[in-house]
Amino acid sequence: MIHALALFFALSAHAQTSAPKLVAPQSSPVVPPQIIEDVRSRKLWESAEWLRIVHYNKSLLGSYTSQASGMNFFVASHGRSEPQEELEATLAGFFSAEKRTLEDFPAQTVRCQFPLRYIFLNRELGLDRFLPTVECKEYEEFRDRVAAKSATLVFSSFYAGNPSSVYGHSLLRLNKSDGSKGSEGAQLLDYGVNYAANQTTSNPILYTIYGMSGFFKGTFQKIPYFYKVREYGDFESRDLWEYDLSLAPDEVSRLVAHLWELGSTYFDYYYLTKNCSYHMLTLIEAAAPRTHLASKVPWWVIPTDSVKAVFEDGLVRKTNFRASLYSQFEARRARLSSFEEKELRRLVSEDRSAGQPTTLPSDWSLAADQKARVIDAYMDYVDLQYAREILKKEAKYADPKNALLRTRARLPMMPALDFSTPPVASPNESHG
Repeated sequence: MIHALALFFALSAHAQTSAPKLVAPQSSPVVPPQIIEDVRSRKLWESAEWLRIVHYNKSLLGSYTSQASGMNFFVASHGRSEPQEELEATLAGFFSAEKRTLEDFPAQTVRCQFPLRYIFLNRELGLDRFLPTVECKEYEEFRDRVAAKSATLVFSSFYAGNPSSVYGHSLLRLNKSDGSKGSEGAQLLDYGVNYAANQTTSNPILYTIYGMSGFFKGTFQKIPYFYKVREYGDFESRDLWEYDLSLAPDEVSRLVAHLWELGSTYFDYYYLTKNCSYHMLTLIEAAAPRTHLASKVPWWVIPTDSVKAVFEDGLVRKTNFRASLYSQFEARRARLSSFEEKELRRLVSEDRSAGQPTTLPSDWSLAADQKARVIDAYMDYVDLQYAREILKKEAKYADPKNALLRTRARLPMMPALDFSTPPVASPNESHG
């Protein structure tokens, strides 16, 4: 009974919050009649590109509904279900200098809020003949900060510690360089694009109901890529597969423009269907109309499906494997001789007994290269065990780690780990 009441209140709250009040421009700008005539004669609102940009889905009965739920995303009052009304209202907005008051997003003109819509409609209708160049300060700062030259689809491997990641996770990386040609350090400073549910409950029963039924708001977020590498590769020991996409420069620009548009809205998050993997594909499709990705995945979508879709569409130009901390530790351990591994096991045993990193013996009777190999492997183990504590600079864990680093600095360099042949097969090679 309690769970039934909880579900009832959840349904009620969802119904009340799924349609926030729309604040549209108050003026009535005049769109040149020849533009309206052109739009209507060509039925431009039925264009596959327009439908993708506004994320419309067509029902079996022929009606349309946008998958975006936040009403900031629509200029027309019925824009979520009326592609023609939304297109014409967007056009009218382009001819207005009035700023829209938006919920949780900077107030701005329609033209500044929807740069990809403007790119599309300007190409089709020649709007620059009628409209002056405008400055969109917030969007231009966003675009310049991202400074994207290419894009990479990233697959984070499976993580049983979190139900929402048990099948893996998909995200994008916007590269300031040409994808894999950038150094590893430079890639860490690129921006990741994540789509995830904004969880509002820790109750496992409600969490399951909300996740399966679309009661969580799903939003796109821009985050420094090194945060995701630290979270997935270090804290959760998840390998990352990075797939550089063969997007043209104008498609990368469109991708950034569409991300700005999506920042003002949210989607109803469905764990099995309209999830991170699905919306990475719809995002790419809106930026690159030549692609056909969402139609290549089944009704339910898991992250490996998104990887297979971009391969099937011929979008992947290069694959890179970024090993997790656990994979690095195993690779270093495999390099050790039996004697060196015995020394590593002794250090790990002392570590576990003390509950903190152990100190190296002063009379350690190993050659310099042997010490280097053992310490390299042991430091990976320390990072695996105490990553969060070391990050917080807790002296109990950070001080012994620093002592290890000082000792290691006096020893010879070892060959870098080679993951050019990954220890496991790429997700696109998995079974269905």
